[in-house]
Amino acid sequence: MVTTYWPSRHSGRSTASTPGGGDDAVAIRASVANSVYTGSGSDALTIEADVVESVYTGATSSEPAAAKNASDDDAVAIRARSVDSVYTGAGRDAVAIEADLVSSIYTGADGDSLSVTAGAVHGIHTEGGDDTVVIDAVMGSSRIHVWDQQGYSSNPSTNNSTDDTDAAEARIVKNGPVRTWSPGEIAEKKTADAAAIAGTEFATLAVELKARIAPQIAEQARAAERTPEEAIVAQRLREAQAIYADVHLGAGNDALSVRVDEVISVKGGRGDDSIAIGGGTVALHYEAGDGNDRISVAAGASVAVQLQGDMAYSASWDGDALVLQLGNGSMRIDGAAKAAAIGVMKWGGREPAILHMAPPLDRTA
Repeated sequence: MVTTYWPSRHSGRSTASTPGGGDDAVAIRASVANSVYTGSGSDALTIEADVVESVYTGATSSEPAAAKNASDDDAVAIRARSVDSVYTGAGRDAVAIEADLVSSIYTGADGDSLSVTAGAVHGIHTEGGDDTVVIDAVMGSSRIHVWDQQGYSSNPSTNNSTDDTDAAEARIVKNGPVRTWSPGEIAEKKTADAAAIAGTEFATLAVELKARIAPQIAEQARAAERTPEEAIVAQRLREAQAIYADVHLGAGNDALSVRVDEVISVKGGRGDDSIAIGGGTVALHYEAGDGNDRISVAAGASVAVQLQGDMAYSASWDGDALVLQLGNGSMRIDGAAKAAAIGVMKWGGREPAILHMAPPLDRTA
């Protein structure tokens, strides 16, 4: 079936639905394209709009089993200002998106091809299969959530009004005389309450608190010893840290080419992935079981390896490549010697370990 939607100039809104299987060709031009469903089959969909949201080209639950099991290799091309929630389902899909804002793109299982040119991107999921992905953007939207200028921590367990010291004080008060204290009374009486508790209890809390803040103290000491140039590099790497990655490649041996003007975060996932970094600062999320990844980095780009969990690592040089041993996996960063910076951050940490940084320019030459 071939369908073309040209909404009226007055509404400027288009809703398309062609369920029931078959190889469909759909073209839409509108100010808003919303709730576009093409169903099973190998469909070709083209959308040009200001806003695109809720596009689904896979099989629907209402279709018969035969239709769901048919070939479902879709081709989707979208040009818009904002694109949100695109699902292509199973099959070897080819998706190209050009927009200012791109979020929540799911290409499903099987080996897909995805190209995104955007201002800001977030929520790119290629899931299973050996996928090929190209990202050319200004930045990943996760950057908005992790800046520390307002005192926000990338560790969600510390993002509240009670820090470790307050928590220890609260426990001391709780173990004191049974009564309800107002915040003002707590502030006035916390010293007396602490003194009323057995010395061993207070000592235990002090040791526990010291152990909990030891990593932060060590990080602060490292930061204090840095040169001004190292401090700038550390700040650049910190800005790339994110709780949730902007791009998730999922399982499979995937190939990603990524270039940004600012920062973006990427999770390769299970499998041996190949990632080419063409510019900007890229945070690579890695956890146990993510495989042996091969990274190539262009001159002047930066890489922040963000380790999930308490993962031990070691680093060594092999020519101009930096090789990281990460538990039972590894990451080889080709071209690291010409990168602006390479660093490693652990989950919840605030100070990256700088493994490489470009020498400062000699301004006297």
